[in-house]
Amino acid sequence: MSDTFFTAAPHWTWWILLYFFIGGIAGTAFMLASLLDWSRVTNPPSALPLVRYGYYMAFIGVCFGGLLLTIDLTRPLRFWHMLIENHTGRPMFKPWEPMSVGSWGLLLFGLFSFLATLSVLGEDLARVQVLQSTPVRWLRSSGPRAVIAVLGSISGLFIAGYTGVLLAVTNRPVWADSHLLGLLFLVSGASTGAAALILLAARRRAADPATVSWLVWFDRNVMMLELLVLIAFLMSLG
Repeated sequence: MSDTFFTAAPHWTWWILLYFFIGGIAGTAFMLASLLDWSRVTNPPSALPLVRYGYYMAFIGVCFGGLLLTIDLTRPLRFWHMLIENHTGRPMFKPWEPMSVGSWGLLLFGLFSFLATLSVLGEDLARVQVLQSTPVRWLRSSGPRAVIAVLGSISGLFIAGYTGVLLAVTNRPVWADSHLLGLLFLVSGASTGAAALILLAARRRAADPATVSWLVWFDRNVMMLELLVLIAFLMSLG
């Protein structure tokens, strides 16, 4: 028997449902791009464009996702109240409140995805002088690249699984009756992120066969893991 009770229908609109989908793709696309960038799979030069597309996808996704969340607010123009105290101007962070933690997680992921995009954008827009400046070229060096890749991947995976955790702390039946919803969102986001990169590789012919084969292998195994987590989730509901 469920230990929760149904109070009212969720007030979320399609803005939030679309964000669930986009957030998972953006977070895991960044992680996959980072893995491709630092693994031996990217030794062929033809694999590097797919790394850039992964970073672009993450940055566009987090910007669009933030816009969707802002539109869904009762007063969208006050979205910054989630991050800054309106009376004192100090950062608004409540570690005990999931919405506050998620807002800062989204902000951090947006920062790292922006830096990653800025570091690779110069390869596609070589004539733009700003992208060839010393600070931007410094982002391409091994040290900053590693920091951005690691912290961006952590925050991206957090965003991909956070929405499931947020649903689990509500009083909604099914959502709140299992601790596996966040993990289910995470593996589902990993699968859709890999699929999105595979589609880009096929459409733009942006990667060599070895890179695409690795992505297909990753997607296939994550889909199997997703099925297992889904079965475990259903079993945990009794």
